[in-house]
Amino acid sequence: RSTLFPYTTLFRSPYSAQPQRPVMAAASSAPAPEARAASPGSSEWPQIVANLNLIGPVSQLAAHCALVGKQGDRVQLTLDADGEPFRRPALEEKLTQALSAWFGESVRLEIALAADVPDTPARLQKIAADDRLQNARASIENDPNIRAMRDVFGATLQPDSVRPVE
Repeated sequence: RSTLFPYTTLFRSPYSAQPQRPVMAAASSAPAPEARAASPGSSEWPQIVANLNLIGPVSQLAAHCALVGKQGDRVQLTLDADGEPFRRPALEEKLTQALSAWFGESVRLEIALAADVPDTPARLQKIAADDRLQNARASIENDPNIRAMRDVFGATLQPDSVRPVE
């Protein structure tokens, strides 16, 4: 390889019947549509949402949903009450397009509102954030330096000032 021309070319090698292809720097972690389950389970929904690479309000709509199931071209979701403000036709259309690309086929999206949907990605993220906060508070409370400052100086800790390190 020449240092004057460090670029990868797409020429056919005279020793190979196949063209040489450049190596991609970052490969997608998402499986190919044909490798995806025809009927994913609800436990797979958080991973699907993460791999859709949605941004903005449409990501919030997806995060407040739970997968009921996929039957043929129909994808059924339940939306928790906290996600209702994100339920707008334009956002539903963007989510439908993203899911169509994910499944490798055109899908129809059906969203039903539910009072309590326990396993949405948004709820799982909140639970994880609450756990990290509780662990941070316990870590501060058990820190020997903090205990020493309490004992020596009578210091107090403001629990709302503790934030986990992200």
